[in-house]
Amino acid sequence: MQICRMLSQTTFHALSERACRRFVVTCLPSVRAGSSHHMPAKQERMFAVIRKSSDLHFRVLFLDPSSPPFVVVNHQMKIGIIGTGDIGATLARKFASRGHKIKVANSRGPQSISELAHEIGADAVTKEEAVQDVEVIIISIPFAKNPDLADLIRTVPSNVVVIDTSNYIPQRDGQIAEIDNGKAESVWLSEVLGHPIVKAWNALGAITLADYGRQAGAPGRIAIPVAGDDENAKSVAMELVEQTGFDAVDSGGLAESWRQQAGTPVFCTEAKAKDIKELLALADRERASLNLELILKELGERGGKRTHEESVRFTRSINIPSGQFEF
Repeated sequence: MQICRMLSQTTFHALSERACRRFVVTCLPSVRAGSSHHMPAKQERMFAVIRKSSDLHFRVLFLDPSSPPFVVVNHQMKIGIIGTGDIGATLARKFASRGHKIKVANSRGPQSISELAHEIGADAVTKEEAVQDVEVIIISIPFAKNPDLADLIRTVPSNVVVIDTSNYIPQRDGQIAEIDNGKAESVWLSEVLGHPIVKAWNALGAITLADYGRQAGAPGRIAIPVAGDDENAKSVAMELVEQTGFDAVDSGGLAESWRQQAGTPVFCTEAKAKDIKELLALADRERASLNLELILKELGERGGKRTHEESVRFTRSINIPSGQFEF
């Protein structure tokens, strides 16, 4: 893609090829800044459509027939993050460092996170404020607490992207009959919240998220699956995943998102992009539940005594069926 090649040569944040493919422009004459020349009406309308593509966070400033396409990425987004535990706080720190406008909130109120907000350059706000005037909402709280946000999320405009990072862990969250009877937890949560969601960052540990992100193209870069039914929302989430230092792999719709939940082969096993689809295919619901029990038992017995590398090896040995995959 010509647009993608040009993006990679600029100093701006590059969109993934997948996002670029959503708006293919072959020949759209446009105007350099300050020019008095005007485009034909049809091309003006096409240009306007592209410029309003804020869901992908880029703008075509001009496309001149005499020069290659030139695309500037609008890298500053308004993101509200609810939950400032290990995952939420790390995401806030990473996005703030990239120039995004971040609001953080938790269950204890703004004063409890004022130091974190000051440290990373974010605004500490209430949960109600966190969902106002934002393009993306990231919910990073224990799964069982998500329904408490339903009244808030129902007030959010339909074009706001809502991303959930949590996992259903019955031993912690209590039993949820619909999920236990086979409904994918992300489908259940989307229904409870009354808003489409995207599932991301749930399949990696807090240490991995904080310390093991790499630049795009770096050898050994870890990948994580991203699931969602709304393709535009999923594109936004995948771009944000890339910005946190991980390859984003489209894992399909929410109905299949159980394949990336706790106890499955992609869960906390630090797989590479080329392996994600194969590992997703190996997922088994019943086995995932048993795997989760084994992992929690091990955590209870050994606590944090394993090194990170030992923990990853252990999780791989539990979550991936013996003899079916080799790293």
